[in-house]
This record gives sequence, structure tokens and C-alpha cells, in this order.
Amino acid sequence: MCRLDSASACRLLSARAARQRSTVAARLATGNWRLA
Repeated sequence: MCRLDSASACRLLSARAARQRSTVAARLATGNWRLA
């Protein structure tokens, strides 16, 4: 879990990870649509 003194940094990292995950998912979805 995140420490209180680094809560903002942890929030930034989790937001970045979520964005990367959604970007990868969107890339896979568009690739699947093109193949279909």
C-alpha cells in the first residue's frame, strides 16, 4: 500500500498504469476489429 507521504506519487503511478492498461486494451481491440 501507499505511504501517506508519497500518496500523490502513488496516485500518479496508478493513474499511469491504468492509462497504459486501457491503451493496450484499445490497441488489442482495434487490432482484433481489423483482423475480423
